[in-house]
Amino acid sequence: MSDTDKKHYSSDAVFAFAGPVAGQEVFRGVELKRSGGRFQVGCKRQKASDGNWSSFVKSTLSASRPSGETGEMAPVVVSSGSAGIGFYRIEIPPVEESEVAGIVRMQAESLLPLPADEMELAWRVSGASADGRICTIAAGRTTQLRGTVVAAKGCKASRIVLACEGVVRLWRELAGGSDDRSVIIHVRANDTWVLLAQDGRLCRAVVLDVGANDLPGCSDGASDSGDAELFVYDLRSTLELFGGDGAVSDVFVLSDSQQRYSGLISYLSDSGINTESAVIDADRLVLSGLDGDDGNGGILDYVEVLGAGLLVLEGGGELDLFGDMYRPGESSAGSDRPGLFKFGCAAAVIMLILCLVVFKAADKAGLARLESTDLSVLIAQQETREQIAAQRPDILDMLNKLIESGPDGVLLDSFRFKKSQAVTVSGTAKSLEILYAFEKALMGKSGISDVTIQNPVVDEKKKAVTFRMTFHYMNFTKKTRNI
Repeated sequence: MSDTDKKHYSSDAVFAFAGPVAGQEVFRGVELKRSGGRFQVGCKRQKASDGNWSSFVKSTLSASRPSGETGEMAPVVVSSGSAGIGFYRIEIPPVEESEVAGIVRMQAESLLPLPADEMELAWRVSGASADGRICTIAAGRTTQLRGTVVAAKGCKASRIVLACEGVVRLWRELAGGSDDRSVIIHVRANDTWVLLAQDGRLCRAVVLDVGANDLPGCSDGASDSGDAELFVYDLRSTLELFGGDGAVSDVFVLSDSQQRYSGLISYLSDSGINTESAVIDADRLVLSGLDGDDGNGGILDYVEVLGAGLLVLEGGGELDLFGDMYRPGESSAGSDRPGLFKFGCAAAVIMLILCLVVFKAADKAGLARLESTDLSVLIAQQETREQIAAQRPDILDMLNKLIESGPDGVLLDSFRFKKSQAVTVSGTAKSLEILYAFEKALMGKSGISDVTIQNPVVDEKKKAVTFRMTFHYMNFTKKTRNI
């Protein structure tokens, strides 16, 4: 068969799989194709989890093409579930763009009890406030995310995306979603995802441990009113959490028909939570292909993988939580970055050779200068260099000392420094005791002196202390004579 006879999949097609996670009962995968203004599901498969996820992916890819055909396959994307991943909304002050990343990471580390080297972090600016900007943060423990990375390498996936973002994208593209600040309820078998969206993007996510098997109107055997009451209580608490930084316009239950969750929607409305169905448009999502061997199940079973496929086909700046852990095409064995390691080794050898050459030349030049220059002049030049170095701030070292000193319960929101002036930080602490502990810890750091708390204000209603703190860092912030 010549190259012209080979089947080449369009770039408007993608295979999406739900990444393997602990406790997952079913593996799922789909082939999604764009066709004008519609999307076609060319193949959908699900199989009881037996631990061999890689085998399931390979068999799904094989089932999607007729026997004997070869050629380029559509890209593969892995959808990562919400286990071990937290979503947060934070407010940052109106700082320069170059300073945003540091402030976001500092606040993320105060929200999560994880050190920086054990946490993966992704963020995006998702709105403005009266005092600055609003950011959406996705964060997770690195060790918990590695299983998804290994799975993605095994099937040579082009990307790993967050399932929660995929569900919001599906709601926006195929279920009548809008740019309004809305809540999407995605009912699964054993739990429920409650997602806050604004401008068609995910802002917050909460998982409730009550699912379709426990709720009236969601399955034939679900009649436990205790579980239903717990669901309403948890949902109401979640909506109050979401409403803390702006009003929610609508609450939707993602569905494949108006009747699917009518009992649940009626129950929620009777409980004071006005809810309506967001029905997936069957005219825009067409089941055109044959199912695989175990491809039964309704379209709601495939919401997360379909959403992942839409994220790839439509794009749109989703949170890239796995960007530092997974790069397509890298080897799954050895170092996570073998190419960089090899390049680093080669660069080190080259630099060593260059240094030897330069040092030899420098020795000859230095000997010549010593023979023709007054030694006192050289000493004066060296003293000048040392004085200049003493005036240069190590900003990273300063930030690390702040982070190391901050106990749980301290949130910094601004950081200012200027030559010959004391460094100023401001923020909030949960109590005066925690604030004083922060001050004491910072005073114990080398290079930092004269730590002073300025005008702490106790807010009894919010149970927080607003403060401003100043300190000197080495010689940079102290007034010195001109050199």
